[in-house]
Amino acid sequence: MKSELYEYKVRIPRERVGVLIGKGGKMKERMEKELDVKIRVKGNEVTIRSEDSIDGWIAKNVVTAIGRGFSPEIALWLKDENFTLNIIDIKEWARSKKKLIRLRGRLIGSEGKVKEKIEKLCNVKLSIYGKTISVIGNAYNVELASKAIEKLLNGSKHSTIFRMLESQRKSLKERELACQRLLRK
Repeated sequence: MKSELYEYKVRIPRERVGVLIGKGGKMKERMEKELDVKIRVKGNEVTIRSEDSIDGWIAKNVVTAIGRGFSPEIALWLKDENFTLNIIDIKEWARSKKKLIRLRGRLIGSEGKVKEKIEKLCNVKLSIYGKTISVIGNAYNVELASKAIEKLLNGSKHSTIFRMLESQRKSLKERELACQRLLRK
């Protein structure tokens, strides 16, 4: 009996295609093997085929994450069912190119310090690419980081956001320790 084939299509920026494929096609091969899918790249359109809908959906998210500026190694974290990707479109807050640049600057901070601090406090990875900011991490942490990012986009002070995240960090650590204890049982 022939199994059903699932197909997903993703468009990524042309400049990210090389990152997806990797030197000599090595990254594409690795992803096909690890995710149990077939990946075809034509221009900037990526077609993912899989016999398992979940494998295909995960591969779609991994390709999307690479397209949004993440390294393939970080994007592959999405293989773990506890990890998720959230993409926030900055255009919703910026009506002009000048405001978009200013908002990106607020999110990155001087020498990348704001981005770095959010990553550290929320235990996530961020990618600010084009008109989007993307977050990868476990679902709870991604939600927390996304709320902080949206508050910054709405004009909240950095210090206010960092205080909020630091207070949440304690409960995050307690939650993670509780999960680890459960997994050990």
